[in-house]
Amino acid sequence: FGCGRMYHGGEFRLDFHHRQTSALTIMNGRGAERWIHHMKAALDDEIPVGNEVTDSRIRVAINTFLQFFLEYYGDSFGFEVAPNVFGDVSKASPDKSSWKAGDG
Repeated sequence: FGCGRMYHGGEFRLDFHHRQTSALTIMNGRGAERWIHHMKAALDDEIPVGNEVTDSRIRVAINTFLQFFLEYYGDSFGFEVAPNVFGDVSKASPDKSSWKAGDG
């Protein structure tokens, strides 16, 4: 996410795991909805939206990260993703034109 250290073959290994194992059976719209439900519940428990005690940028950064990769997987595995599923995202969200759908 932050262009830190990259592992050789990382995208290939991740794609292999998702496409060549049983993970493919849940990498679909229904699986995404279930994952989103549990992820939002966990985030709301730990970092409630509008909590003045924590830095409000934390939740926005997490939302932006999750939304970016959810859309990436949606494009890769053929399911639709609504905008801002997790809540507010950064206005400086990463450019999605840099990935190719299906490249895993």
